[in-house]
Amino acid sequence: MPLELMRLTPRELLDLAPSKTVFFLAIGAAEDHGPHLPLGIDLLEARELTRRCSEKLEAELPGWVAVILPEITLSLDSNTGPLGMRVRPHVLRDLLIDQTRVLIAGGFFTFICITGNTGPKQLTAIEEASTHIYRSTRWIRFWRKITHANEHRLPVLISASSALVSPHQAWRSLLFSDPIEHGGRRDTSIALAIDPKLVHPDYLTLPPQSPQGTSKVFRWLRHFRNRSTGYWGRPADATAAWGESELNQMIETLFPKIRAVLEGASAQWLFRSWYSIVPSNRTFFKAWIVSALLAIVLLSWMFLTLWGAISS
Repeated sequence: MPLELMRLTPRELLDLAPSKTVFFLAIGAAEDHGPHLPLGIDLLEARELTRRCSEKLEAELPGWVAVILPEITLSLDSNTGPLGMRVRPHVLRDLLIDQTRVLIAGGFFTFICITGNTGPKQLTAIEEASTHIYRSTRWIRFWRKITHANEHRLPVLISASSALVSPHQAWRSLLFSDPIEHGGRRDTSIALAIDPKLVHPDYLTLPPQSPQGTSKVFRWLRHFRNRSTGYWGRPADATAAWGESELNQMIETLFPKIRAVLEGASAQWLFRSWYSIVPSNRTFFKAWIVSALLAIVLLSWMFLTLWGAISS
């Protein structure tokens, strides 16, 4: 049975075998999903996936231990404005790096982050944290490569939810989070599968709604201005059976890749959404813009000063 970090004593934690221990972290947003769903359905979905994945790990890999870290309500990409609780991009990235470093200092290696919000900025921040942990061991990996020494594991942070992004979803949400539905059949079905009490009975009477604006530009403007509200989709078509099937399908997608990483495969290739290729999705994009403008101003001043000196 998976362990909970907050229930372990220091001795119980340090007695775990580092090479056979995997830490799971659930992250999700708090935002409006319509009048029938709780604000935290994204986090509840991530927590359910974390539970199922950790139980599958212990069932299929005897000797391995799963430890569940305290869940975190952090999101960069909210799909609805007024009640979408967002943080600055570096907050999520740095939290993951710092939390992972503490456990790495304790001798542990493997960390898996699952988020209920698969927007471009959210996944990019998690992938950047993963890349940072990966690059922190570059010299160790280089030395082992030339000496052919592979007896010890290296730290790895897996952005598990990146593997759940389909090519169609990635293309549709390349610049901003633009799901086909939100609070519709899928979200409602998953809530019913997790706990029917999470869903208000009136969901059966909710009318279907199309995405807010048929034009992508129009949807982007509403998203940029934080004016997207409520739900779009068909909540009345939701069933617990469909939600259970969706959850199982996500686990069947994730677990073989997680197992491959535990056996030595590269997490950088198996768990990547490719959202990071768009500069505006990167954590420090605004800082880059400010730095570039300052550089332009400084170079312009230097050029004008030199030109004035030469002319005189």
